[in-house]
Amino acid sequence: MALYQKYRPTDFSELIGNREELDAFRAALAKPAEDRPTAYLLTGPRGIGKTTAARIAARELGATVMSLREVNSADNRGIDTAREIIDEMRLASLSGDARCYIIDEIHQCSRDWMNAMLKPLEDTPPRTYFFLCTTDPQKLIAPLCSRCHPVNLKPLPTKLLYRLLFKVATKEGIKCSKDTLEEVAEAAQGSPRDALVLLEKIAGLYGPETVPTDAAVSKLLAQGAEE
Repeated sequence: MALYQKYRPTDFSELIGNREELDAFRAALAKPAEDRPTAYLLTGPRGIGKTTAARIAARELGATVMSLREVNSADNRGIDTAREIIDEMRLASLSGDARCYIIDEIHQCSRDWMNAMLKPLEDTPPRTYFFLCTTDPQKLIAPLCSRCHPVNLKPLPTKLLYRLLFKVATKEGIKCSKDTLEEVAEAAQGSPRDALVLLEKIAGLYGPETVPTDAAVSKLLAQGAEE
């Protein structure tokens, strides 16, 4: 299992950074059902934790494996997918669990998809929630955004990424100098996922006991940050 998967947060308390934004998100989720938003728009750069936060929120609302559906917009961007979701919404969950939809990279959906989802987002059945995740909210139509509670996640400071890297490296027995971890944190450009991917790549190339602090690491990090 990749490090970013192994150390993926499973609770809001485990998410690092963006405290104000996440606290506001949790406050919205904690409202009485009649006042609680049913659609949330999570924006931010790649690897920042948008989908992870959406999964945690879905569980807090009572969704189970059977009542949580994740849609990859890269493969399901057309009107047919929207119609399928709309049809599903009409079916009450047999278990009584919350029904949640996580739409990843929603900006890749067609304009027809977005228009088709406007009414469902505004008039959802009881205990049905949507989490729309995107790195490019500018590509969304304005009516879609206006129907969602915004959750705007920002890149993490380098010092927080360093702390994450130090914690994971210690647990995994990866011996890196402070300079190397700081360089990895800087190269990740605010993304905890990218930070752990880079750390794993370095450890895989050099071995956990022999991670160097020379130009080879700098070159590798530069390449990794560009991918």
